[in-house]
Amino acid sequence: MTPDLTRLAAWLWAGQLRGVAHDSRRVRPGFVFVAIRGYRADGADFVPEALARGAAAVVAERPLQLGVPCVTVPSARAALAFLVDVWMRHPSEVMHLTGVTGTNGKTTVTVMLRAILRHAGRATGLIGTLQHETGQRMRPARMTTPDALELGRLLREMAGAGVEEVAMEVSSHALALCRVDPLRFDGGVFTNVDRDHLDFHGDVEHYREAKAHLLDLMPARDPVKGETFAALNADDPVVIGFAPRVRGRAITYGLGGGCDVSARIEREGVSTTRIRLMTPWGKETVTLGLPGRFNVSNALAAAAAAGMRGVELASIAAGLEEVDHLPGRMERLKLSGGVSALIDFAHNPAALVAMLAAARRLTHGRVVLVFGAEGEKDRSKRRPMGEAAVRGADLVFLTADNVHHEPLADILDEVAAGFAGAASGQVCVEPDRRRAIGRALAASRPGDLLVVAGKGHETHLVVGERRLPFSDREVLLEWDRRRQESGRRGRKSVVAFPVRGDPSDRGARGAGARGWPGAALLAPEPPPSSQAAPRPPG
Repeated sequence: MTPDLTRLAAWLWAGQLRGVAHDSRRVRPGFVFVAIRGYRADGADFVPEALARGAAAVVAERPLQLGVPCVTVPSARAALAFLVDVWMRHPSEVMHLTGVTGTNGKTTVTVMLRAILRHAGRATGLIGTLQHETGQRMRPARMTTPDALELGRLLREMAGAGVEEVAMEVSSHALALCRVDPLRFDGGVFTNVDRDHLDFHGDVEHYREAKAHLLDLMPARDPVKGETFAALNADDPVVIGFAPRVRGRAITYGLGGGCDVSARIEREGVSTTRIRLMTPWGKETVTLGLPGRFNVSNALAAAAAAGMRGVELASIAAGLEEVDHLPGRMERLKLSGGVSALIDFAHNPAALVAMLAAARRLTHGRVVLVFGAEGEKDRSKRRPMGEAAVRGADLVFLTADNVHHEPLADILDEVAAGFAGAASGQVCVEPDRRRAIGRALAASRPGDLLVVAGKGHETHLVVGERRLPFSDREVLLEWDRRRQESGRRGRKSVVAFPVRGDPSDRGARGAGARGWPGAALLAPEPPPSSQAAPRPPG
């Protein structure tokens, strides 16, 4: 940090500056305004508004001639995180902070770790995709890892509530954008690193480096909290490659041999998995309430982290057994007509492969899949998702996910490129997600498992600038209710859709998504005019 920025931090600590803001609308008299260069606007353009609202100092990435102190820094985002941490009195110093990062599994691991720590009698906070828990209240989460300002407030609230342990999801965006750089992590969990968010990171190497950056934030030993640790998934070659960068203690976990924490799967059921958990602290039989082998891996990650925190094995086992439901994470639904369903957040190729493999082991019938790909995101994962879908499911319905401003037909075309090996009648492209779920249910037979993937716990569809209320779970249950009502009235089914749009009618290969009926049902709004400058992010 520059001497001038350090001086601002000292003024914040002493109360001479009264707060920090990166949104000019939230500036109060005596605040520091940090002008972040965003993706749609430059915060420096909003400095006049910040000054009008009483800003006493400004931080920016380019020199500005102002009537108040202006500090020029290489990274306004890093400066924001630094100043917020000072303003909040370094709350992560007084709590054990375990960061969980990886392409998939972060949410489940943090929830499992929280359950274990609470069972051990430790006051525990949670920061993650589903919600934030501060010890005083629960808040809905807007993003996996909040921006630096919200993150600082959450940690300050936790410290004030007497929280001892924090289980925190750490996204690659947060690591790349310096949101967590000032935090005192003394534990890290690395689940897996595949490919994701390449629209943001540019390539796989930068994405991997962002994940590994969590290790750079942990010294070998914290001066207050003692030795740090990193729990590494030995089944993932990228993660185990991070081992030389661990400065504290490395502990490995996995289903393969030679791991510090491992498990033998004794029984896999529709709703539970019984494992023999083997750790440096002993062995225990555990019945997990979340199905799927990837959830066994998630349990091992949580067990490894908890063991490194000194939790006894009995509490580890009991805490793991308490977690039997997570919204949108292999969430099980029992439908009418002998059909079962899973709602899952799988939204990248690796997650889709793992989830469909788990689904296959949970049913003797067919696996029926509804999925899509998000617009304005990593396009390189679309075709592999299509390939994973036709390999892992017997019947596939391709539909919309959050399209943002990208034409839906373009997204569907790129996913459909992965359907080259599909069997006749295996794939149907239905752009309307609500209708796709209904058609999939109508096509399901007794004993089939219907999987709706991609959105999980989310309660909206993003189309252009609109956030349309939409829950996969509620839509599926509503179709099921309508089907039951129709059956009671003696009609065949209100969801017996015609088969138009089935690629078997016109050939899945090369047909493209533009020709399917309803391709414009979720046509996005045009992006906002460039003349109307939006507010800076945050």
